[in-house]
Amino acid sequence: MKAELTDIFTGKTQHENVKILHALTFAENFKESRFERIFNSITVSRYLKRNTNLNEHSVPKIFKENGISKNDKVKSLDYSQKKLLSLYSVFTKTKNIVFDLSGEVSVGAIKTFDFVKNEIKNDGAAILIDWAGSDVKDKCSKVIAIEWLIEPKKR
Repeated sequence: MKAELTDIFTGKTQHENVKILHALTFAENFKESRFERIFNSITVSRYLKRNTNLNEHSVPKIFKENGISKNDKVKSLDYSQKKLLSLYSVFTKTKNIVFDLSGEVSVGAIKTFDFVKNEIKNDGAAILIDWAGSDVKDKCSKVIAIEWLIEPKKR
C-alpha cells in the first residue's frame, strides 16, 4: 500500500479518484551497487555532488549535528544518517516531498521528522506515509487514516 500511495502522490500512477495538482518527490533510501560497495564505495561528498543542486563546499549544519562528514563512506553511516542524507539531497531540489520512517529507531525517527518539519515550515509540504507511533503522530499537523475499500493493484 505504501508503494501504491507513493506512486499516486508522486504522479507516477494516475488514479481515477485522485487529482494531483503538484507532484511530490519521494525521498528514496540510499542504494549503492554491489560493484561500488566493493571497489569504490561512495563518500558523502560524492553522493552530494551526484544528488544535490548545491555548489557549496561547507558541510551542512544537519550533518555536523548528526556526526556526518563529507569524507565518510555512505555505507558506514547508520540508517538514520543515510535517511537524513537522502532527505537533504531532495530538499535541495524541492520543498514538496513524500517520505517514510521505515527502518528508523524511535530517536532517529523523531530527529528525521523534526528535520523535515523544519525544512517545510515556510513554504513546503510533506506527506509521511507510515504507521508511525504516537510520538510522531502527535507532532503531525494533520493525520489521515486510509481504509482501502478496494484491493490495491498487484505489483
